[in-house]
Amino acid sequence: MLVIHLVFLWISLVFSPVAVSAQTITFAVLAKRGKEAAIKRWQPLVDYLHETTPYTIKLEPLPFEALKEAVQKGQADLVLANPAMYMEFKACCGLSPIVTMKNLKFGKTYTRFGGVIFTRSEHRYLSTLEDFKKVKPLVGTVDPASFGGWLMQWREFMQAGLKRGRDFKVQFYKTHDAVVYAVLKGVVDVGCVRTDILEAMSAEGKIRLKDLKLIHPQRAPGFDLWLSTPIYPEWPLARAPTLKDEVAEVLASVLLALPKDSEVARATGAAWTIPHNYQPVHECLRELGVGPYAELKAQLMYEAREKYLKLIISLALATIIAALTAFYIFSLNKRLSRAYQELKKHRNHLESLVSERTLHLEKTTRNLEEEVEERRRAERATSEEKERLAVILRSLTDAVIVTDITGRITLLNPAAERLLEISAQIALGKSFCELISLKTKEKKSRLCRDILHWASVENKLISFKEAELKLPSGRTLLVEGVATPVHSEANEVLGSVIVLRDITARKRLEEEALKASRLETLSLLASGVAHDFNNLLSAIVGYLNVIRLKLKDRELEETVNKAERACFTAKTLTRELLTYTTGGGPVKRMVSLVECIQENISFALSGSKIKAEIDFPLDLWPTEVDPDQMSICLHNILLNARQVMPEGGKVYIRARNVKLDSPNPFGLPPGPYLEIEIEDTGPGIPENILPHIFEPFFTTKEGGSGLGLFSCHRIVEAHNGRILAESPPGKGAIFRILLPANPEGKVETHEKPYEAGTKTCSARILIMDDEEGVREPVAEILRLSGFEVETAENGERALTIFKQALDAGTPFDLVILDLTVPGGLGGRDLLPKLRKLFPEVKAIVVSGYSQDPVMEKYKEFGFNGAIIKPFSHQALLATIERILSE
Repeated sequence: MLVIHLVFLWISLVFSPVAVSAQTITFAVLAKRGKEAAIKRWQPLVDYLHETTPYTIKLEPLPFEALKEAVQKGQADLVLANPAMYMEFKACCGLSPIVTMKNLKFGKTYTRFGGVIFTRSEHRYLSTLEDFKKVKPLVGTVDPASFGGWLMQWREFMQAGLKRGRDFKVQFYKTHDAVVYAVLKGVVDVGCVRTDILEAMSAEGKIRLKDLKLIHPQRAPGFDLWLSTPIYPEWPLARAPTLKDEVAEVLASVLLALPKDSEVARATGAAWTIPHNYQPVHECLRELGVGPYAELKAQLMYEAREKYLKLIISLALATIIAALTAFYIFSLNKRLSRAYQELKKHRNHLESLVSERTLHLEKTTRNLEEEVEERRRAERATSEEKERLAVILRSLTDAVIVTDITGRITLLNPAAERLLEISAQIALGKSFCELISLKTKEKKSRLCRDILHWASVENKLISFKEAELKLPSGRTLLVEGVATPVHSEANEVLGSVIVLRDITARKRLEEEALKASRLETLSLLASGVAHDFNNLLSAIVGYLNVIRLKLKDRELEETVNKAERACFTAKTLTRELLTYTTGGGPVKRMVSLVECIQENISFALSGSKIKAEIDFPLDLWPTEVDPDQMSICLHNILLNARQVMPEGGKVYIRARNVKLDSPNPFGLPPGPYLEIEIEDTGPGIPENILPHIFEPFFTTKEGGSGLGLFSCHRIVEAHNGRILAESPPGKGAIFRILLPANPEGKVETHEKPYEAGTKTCSARILIMDDEEGVREPVAEILRLSGFEVETAENGERALTIFKQALDAGTPFDLVILDLTVPGGLGGRDLLPKLRKLFPEVKAIVVSGYSQDPVMEKYKEFGFNGAIIKPFSHQALLATIERILSE
């Protein structure tokens, strides 16, 4: 059908009354991804038009500014550009559309497109446009005239209340590909490109979509590409006014007749349809004040200035006249003021004459007035003193209680009413000792009688530092206070003033400070012990591995395996010690917790009369955790259940997938979670103890450390999860753990054991470790495995050996570096020096400090791998083989 249509079209052109003369038509295309990409895409279409029409088509791929200049100078007959540039060309140069492009991407047809706002997937603090106000990102865009690579996104920024320069900065890169690479390299924080660019680059193998994430996601019917803005009509193919109507009709007919499954359409990724309505583009440009509306804005300002210039001059003249009038009024007022002062002077003189004549009368009455005033001052002073004392008593935060000589209360300030939980109306007239129960911790005697005796009878001041005050509600507070006798003018004792201060909160803070100090001491001790213990275990495991590699006796090899397993079991003890320390985080990997839970049930409940019942669904989501730390957590909870049920019972372990909304009762971010519930049939947890079970050093067991459940809480919080405990009346304790899950995650399997003699590569390896018991066994294992190995006891020695090998032309392929060397150069500081000498060298970091950030995020510090002491020779050789084969 296409061939028949083209034949009839050719006949109509040849035999039409006005013959269409052959001419050269300049086809200018916006090279949004660069000139080469534009030629590759649009040259097949140019060739097709050249073959199917009597015209010579010349392709001109141009960047943004060059395309504008070509259109303005009339050097382009056909223009294919984004809708924003088309609007500008229509306003300045009279271009009009003949067809609209249908974008053929990924087996689908798109007649509309939008803009994409994206960042690197590792950016946790950039997910919405609202985050821009906090982060102040640098935004990479294509060009000021790029519709899909800047203008669409700019409109979204403005509608979100974001201001360029204040909330974000912009950098232009001319092409969409350059923007994407700038984001991936970290040159800019956020990128703006048109839809289908990211998917196209991913299909071409240039990028990976999982390395990026979408900001401000939007949805449109039938549109399944990444999208952050509303969608607008696709690019129009516009003709210049100089292109004749009959030529434009021929070209439009050929393009509209081009099937989307033709070879040309597939090569260009585009088919064509009738021109779309570009009013939405008008509205976008008008809102931004760019394109044709930029000149309109300037024109309106000019016309407004011309229109209102006379009015502005008139207002200025009126202002000057008003200022002169005000000045005149001010001068007149000043003269009137001087006249008023003169008049006042004469009046004062007249008054002085009258005063002299009445002086005798004043002297007569003065004595009487002074006597009356003296009495009034005395009454006023007494009243003011009473008011002052009342204000002081009301403003005091300490409780003030006044008693008479018999011990009955005569005054309470508001602080005393609050402290004693009784109103002044009820307390006045009652005995202090009958109303208040006050005891010292040491004597457990009634302190109130001693206070009244010493203050009222013995006439002495008495103070106490810490006493228990029992309130009518049953609550007990800790108070300190002082009692002072009250004297009359004759120095007789009238009663006593008792001041009490609530020190309950202060004592609680002192206890918390003491706990924190103990925990810090334990942290330092645990960190040091764990590191030294791991080094010792590493030495033992290393020598066991050497024995295994040299051993031929199968029975003795099994004994060596058992000894090695015992060492790795002891490693769990160091991991539990490190849960008491601060800093760093768990060493996570994607696992299924089913196996971990089952192992801990078997280990913790072994030998007891407790029966465990498990309820796990088959589709339990994977979660990213540190298996060793989660084993510690589960073991501690199950051990508690075992201790409260010495005669036996049941433990129910349930797990399920949950999705939390925002907000939720757990205070967690919304998303998928794995919920683990552990319920026992024991006596439960008393209500007054339940809020304190996760506090450090809190225990109700004789000889307990109070650190088991505290370590559970710290482990779960370090995994961005939540652990809760409840104890319904008449039931046992229930512990509920929520951990972030990944429904799409893949469980990481253990690395395939490395067998001696299966080495697939050879290499020179340098080992640096300050512990000889760690360094030498590792070196021997590698030598037995066929590697060429040298060792160094510190970073300085390793640097010297590395330089010598480099100078000799035999550089090391791999270095194994201890993270910390006491008093010397550790692996973290040594690696940059080695990379400066030989950038291609690969590196593995090893340490007994599993909580160090370098071990968790080793790639961020330049290492290719990380191994925690102690480690097996299989794990070491497998890691080396993986790194050397990369």
